[in-house]
Amino acid sequence: MPIAPPTPKGLKTRERILKASSEVFSRAGYGLSGVAEICSASDIAVGGFYRYFSGKEEVLAAIVSSLEARLTEKMAGLPLETSVREEIEAVAGLYFRFVAENKDFYQVMREAEFACERVSKKFYASFAAAIQGRLEKYGAGLEEDEAAVYALIGTLSFVAVRNIIWRRKPVPKKAVADAAEVFLNGVSRLGPDYAALLEKAAALKELPAHKAVEKDTAGRLLASAELVFGRMGYGPAHISEITKHAGYAAGTFYTCFKSKQEALAELVVKLRDELVLKAARYSQGCSSRTEIEVMAFLALFDFISEHPYGYQIMREAEFVDFKLAEAYYIYILKNYTARMRETAAPGEFSIRDYETLSLMMMGMGHMLGLKYALWSAKGPDREEMEGMLQRVFSGLTKN
Repeated sequence: MPIAPPTPKGLKTRERILKASSEVFSRAGYGLSGVAEICSASDIAVGGFYRYFSGKEEVLAAIVSSLEARLTEKMAGLPLETSVREEIEAVAGLYFRFVAENKDFYQVMREAEFACERVSKKFYASFAAAIQGRLEKYGAGLEEDEAAVYALIGTLSFVAVRNIIWRRKPVPKKAVADAAEVFLNGVSRLGPDYAALLEKAAALKELPAHKAVEKDTAGRLLASAELVFGRMGYGPAHISEITKHAGYAAGTFYTCFKSKQEALAELVVKLRDELVLKAARYSQGCSSRTEIEVMAFLALFDFISEHPYGYQIMREAEFVDFKLAEAYYIYILKNYTARMRETAAPGEFSIRDYETLSLMMMGMGHMLGLKYALWSAKGPDREEMEGMLQRVFSGLTKN
């Protein structure tokens, strides 16, 4: 394995490669970037690159590890507060500042959730441990409340991405207090029967899935693209692999799609609509908006088990064309926000900013889905899921 020369010049060159790589990855995406682009951006010969790194995979791991070290150092230097609320607000404020200061590196870290799972898991585990360490002195099992801490990380991540990365604006100051409020008191002021809702979700999951969309040629090609993009990544995947897996000749692809990117765009919308329809089906008959959100949360976990590559495809699509991120994330955010405004009872939820709350719930679902569905060999059992629901929706004060 290449080792950077132990000289000031060698270390500076290595850092220059990492900085250039973060810019290249954040602009074009990891899957569509190559060593040649990195070398051009860092003004170094290809041969010189391999004196420092064995390939772009090692560069990605180094970027995320560097980001982890910076965040760990920042967390260690954060003064201790005198209450849980103040601790969470301090962590939230630090995290938003950290993302703003490291935008390109942070974008790379987000892609690493799928491109380099090992270092991504380590990054989040390190951040979670730092948060738990700050909560330890308050007792009440806070330092062992792993699901709540990962939910908090998801909350902070999606608020940061929506504002700093996508909008290129500072995070609203109120988001710090909102994050602490949701961590302490949960999403809702109601306390639904989580066991009953889990039973309902389990019964719905056992019903036969609707597969009509896969009966036509385009549907079969999209199902194949989902598998091929997931296994190989969007960049390296070839149209011939998609058609081969679907059982068609290569030319058949162009009877349905103009390009691989068009197929990706249609796949994003297909996955989005399947998730929205699943959430709507799970939510039928609910007696409150809180119950609807709980069932949507459970629908997401079941969706992940049915589409294990879905997260990865959405993340890659964001770098291929930001309009695809809007077609998925922003569409869902607007839909949830509008429905909440229409149907929530006065005072039902812990914060009044429904857009921020919807964004936070998307972040919690994403992070908990990563941690307990994609990164876990078996996923949460019924008891663990019930505890997770209680913590996310009812918070500390109602457990």
